[in-house]
Amino acid sequence: MLKKLTFILPILVSSCSQYAEYTPSGDTLKDAITGTPYSAKIYIFGGRVIKPSFSMRLFPENTGLSLKPCDPLSVAQNNCILVEGIPKKPGSVTIKISGGLYGSMIVSSAGFHKEYTMNVISP
Repeated sequence: MLKKLTFILPILVSSCSQYAEYTPSGDTLKDAITGTPYSAKIYIFGGRVIKPSFSMRLFPENTGLSLKPCDPLSVAQNNCILVEGIPKKPGSVTIKISGGLYGSMIVSSAGFHKEYTMNVISP
């Protein structure tokens, strides 16, 4: 009986934990080219993002790129972020997203933080 419990208990506990997964995976987005329109999407999986706790930032701010929800009218609007614009100058750009995920009857809410970098290159 003890062997069965030691095998089943970790599975039950791990299935009740919530964490965010991201697409694209990794820490980089595709390169952008100055003066050329750029568009990329970041998806957050693992639960619906809690709107009041959600934050998305772009550093430096004067790059010509912007961040916004993919579908502003969707209930899960913050689960997809659109990076778009026309980059003005070459360099490295950092995108930071953070917030919380709603819980359920089985799992509690959880926080997340993700950082992406991308390069803006000259043509």
